[in-house]
Amino acid sequence: MKNLFSTPKKAVITSICIIAVAAAAAVLIGTVVIRGILPGRQDAGTGGQGSSPDNDAAVQQGVSLEQAKAAAFADAGVEESGVTVTKAVLDTEFLEQVYDIEFHTADTEYEYEISASNGTIREKNVETFRTPSDGTGIASAGNGADGNNGNSDSAGIGTGGTDNGYIGDDHAREIALAQAGLTGADVQYMKTKLDRDDGRMIYEVEFYSGQTEYEYEIDAVSGEIIKSDMDRG
Repeated sequence: MKNLFSTPKKAVITSICIIAVAAAAAVLIGTVVIRGILPGRQDAGTGGQGSSPDNDAAVQQGVSLEQAKAAAFADAGVEESGVTVTKAVLDTEFLEQVYDIEFHTADTEYEYEISASNGTIREKNVETFRTPSDGTGIASAGNGADGNNGNSDSAGIGTGGTDNGYIGDDHAREIALAQAGLTGADVQYMKTKLDRDDGRMIYEVEFYSGQTEYEYEIDAVSGEIIKSDMDRG
């Protein structure tokens, strides 16, 4: 041992080797400790949780997707046979797993966020539409307090017609349906809203056909389609 430090050169080399060995040992010990602390990192076949997302999700979920849907239907007061489910997925928000569930009836749209661990409703949104008397089955946004079908903007502009230079709700719906290649008979309901976007008046048109959701933004004056989106549930 003394020979390793008999000269300054040997002492330096020996010290470097000792430091390197100590560093490697520290890294090895740290890796072992971390693997023992973090959940879901055991190797497959050891009886642990495994590192797959599916296994991790199974540990966190105390409620199945079907149970979460049943809780949403019960809260909404509807039967599964009477609704169209457009979204039912497992998601993660703020390190907690939740089910995002969306469905609609002929005149109401529901959105739920349900805890996957205990089935509690964390968030919900319900939007009801007024079915017009023309028998088309297309619905506009429900009546607002001002009696303008909830479609007036901050300047007090109503639903829009030829008197104010806008193309009107009906024509906006026709443009959206034509672009989608559908007719009024093909959709469950349609929501039409006149809004102001960056100083430009637009019609926001939304409707469902089967499991597919369509959204359009249409210039209220020219009828130009500014934006369109289709989401297959």
